Amino acid sequence: MKRVLFLTLVVLFASAAFAEWPAPSDLFAFTGLTNRVDLTWTPPPPIIEADTIGYDDGTAAGFADLDSGYYVVRFSPAGRCSVLAVQAYFFGSLFPRPARLYYWGVNPFGFPDIHDYLFTPKEISADLAWTNIDVSGDGIVFDGSSDFYLGFSKRDTLPEFGLAYDDTVGSVIRSYRTDGSFNYPTPGDLLVRMVVMFTDTREIRTFSGKSVTPIIPFAEPTEFLPFEPLPESHRARPAAPLSVTTVDSFTIFRGTSFGGPLTTYSTVPGSISTYSDYSVTSCHTYYYTIRADYEGGSSAMPETVWATPYTGTGTTIYDTFYFDDGTPTAAVTFPGAVIANKFHVANRCKLIRLIYNVDAYGFGVPKVYLDDRGVPGAELLEYSTLHPFDTGWVDINVDGYDIYLDGDFYVGVELDAGLGISLDATLPGHAWDLPPGGTWTQIPDTTYFIRAVVRYSDGSTYYHIYTGWNALSLSVIPEVGLHPGEVFPFALGVYGWNADIGNWEIPTMLEPGKGYFILSSSDQFYELEGVPIHYYNIPWAGPGFEFIGSLSEYGGADTSAVTTSPPDMWSPRHLYFWNPAIGTWQNRYKLMPSDAYFIYLGDEGLFEAEE
Repeated sequence: MKRVLFLTLVVLFASAAFAEWPAPSDLFAFTGLTNRVDLTWTPPPPIIEADTIGYDDGTAAGFADLDSGYYVVRFSPAGRCSVLAVQAYFFGSLFPRPARLYYWGVNPFGFPDIHDYLFTPKEISADLAWTNIDVSGDGIVFDGSSDFYLGFSKRDTLPEFGLAYDDTVGSVIRSYRTDGSFNYPTPGDLLVRMVVMFTDTREIRTFSGKSVTPIIPFAEPTEFLPFEPLPESHRARPAAPLSVTTVDSFTIFRGTSFGGPLTTYSTVPGSISTYSDYSVTSCHTYYYTIRADYEGGSSAMPETVWATPYTGTGTTIYDTFYFDDGTPTAAVTFPGAVIANKFHVANRCKLIRLIYNVDAYGFGVPKVYLDDRGVPGAELLEYSTLHPFDTGWVDINVDGYDIYLDGDFYVGVELDAGLGISLDATLPGHAWDLPPGGTWTQIPDTTYFIRAVVRYSDGSTYYHIYTGWNALSLSVIPEVGLHPGEVFPFALGVYGWNADIGNWEIPTMLEPGKGYFILSSSDQFYELEGVPIHYYNIPWAGPGFEFIGSLSEYGGADTSAVTTSPPDMWSPRHLYFWNPAIGTWQNRYKLMPSDAYFIYLGDEGLFEAEE
């Protein structure tokens, strides 16, 4: 099973209560940061212990005298619920006063059926203003399939005792005075509420509930009871109580080895959903999980996540390509022609300088070409200008042209009438000529005194992007960030392989060690600078196909740079690479910078790549 939890060294008693306490979710550890690991998570929602259903606006505006009959409110719970309390706003004198609470059904006309007792009436003691009537021990449960009425009557013969109502009527009439035969709507909603626990979910339900039985058509103005105002001092808007339990704190657990224990590492307040771990070592992987702690217990822990911090600067290497022996045997002048040497690079690199040995002064235009099926093809110095060439060694800086090389390429010069370039007339030759108006011809016994200086850097990734799909990865932590749109701004699409589900997905952040397919609408070379990746790991890799990335080593890393646990989970060590130049899969033997490879793992375990 992928992405399992580590065992912790903490003894967690009350494990049976874990399901009662919501856990944090979406725990994420950011890989690739300098000297730190950042954690983010989504806090669990608050535990709603009770919901209040009511239809009034909290304004005690009018007076419904209980001397005149029963007063009722129609309730429409949104689902199955257990009633914890009934709240009612009483007004009058000589408090406390005895009263009775009723639960009645709805008759076929939508009015209260005072002969249909849903539960036994309850004798209560009413206080002035809001009275909380505890019914949690009465076993009052409604299934939410139909509406019902709560009703009140007085139980003494003293005057001035009734319920308050607000000064507006909602979109439906829910409050009435009734005697069982006649029903008179009150001029406002009675201040009567019901505190419930919804038993099928802990989500907050709608305050107004829902209607199941058809509501009575809205009454005519003449059908309402006359408005009896309350004193202005009672026009308060008390808040309905709502019991909510939130997280007190989060406990962070950390481990430093794959398969090892996670121990208590830090505690942060429940109001925080981020954490930065600065006690880390570069190129070492750390494992984390988190727990929500409440006053009454703790949650379960989400799956373990991991991240690797990186730091450092890249190593830059310059290499000079040449075939001459340093001693010219002759020189060539060829007005209007282009002469060139063919070179080959095993690794992608950047062209920095062109070097020529000049035998006769003149002017020339420097030229650089990509190989096209064995002959010079696309010209890379399209905007090259005429240069004066003095005798001796001439060095031309082309760093600013951003020319990236991959495989075979050609460096040459277009000659004017006076310019002469030294040559070495020996076998094997590496020279090519393009006569004016002619085609390229290989000169097998000649090598021109033309050289190329290239730069490799494990602090840069050189991408050769082809039109269509490209299998790429990060071999540096990019300076621009890890968002796909920042790393590959030209891409029409970026897709990663989710090995857990065996399908493609659109990543929100790019990760070292993972491969991606990039869709491009054009051919181009592209350089990405950043912190070199000398190490990465994939915990819980396999079984099955994984799409892995490369390292920053400019010469490539052999498959022996990979260690696995268990040791034989990757056997045979095949790297399947999509070659966009020819549009087919190939078997490779090295992890080359910027490339991505499918591998097949026969077991689940730890996959580590290190230069």
